[in-house]
Amino acid sequence: MNNLPNNLEEALIELENITNEKEKEMLLSDQGAALHFGLGRFIRNTWGLWDENSPLNKWFVSNGIHHADDMSAVIFRAYRRKKLGHPHSIEAEAKHYQLNWPEMEELNKTGKTNVKFVTEVNEYGERTVRIVSAS
Repeated sequence: MNNLPNNLEEALIELENITNEKEKEMLLSDQGAALHFGLGRFIRNTWGLWDENSPLNKWFVSNGIHHADDMSAVIFRAYRRKKLGHPHSIEAEAKHYQLNWPEMEELNKTGKTNVKFVTEVNEYGERTVRIVSAS
């Protein structure tokens, strides 16, 4: 790997440098979730997204995104939007994840297993999942 990114813009540049054509194609066609356990894991581990002292983790936390899985998803989505000429808002991303995490924490505390999710498609054709209820 060439450089460890310090912020989202640097992460997008580095992502462009490390991905092969198939991965780029998957990212552009909103199949980034399929890369979660391969490329996503590589990014989380080598770019320090699990490390609260890494510059990139600190950048995301300062922008309201606290979980490494969410950070790598934001990187993938921002890459796609930049390449397709769509706007990207770190504030909107943070709001999305901040709405889901209280539900997840409640599930962990209560042990609820009957969870209902809804998949939504936004105006850019991107799929997002959110919790709608649990019992």
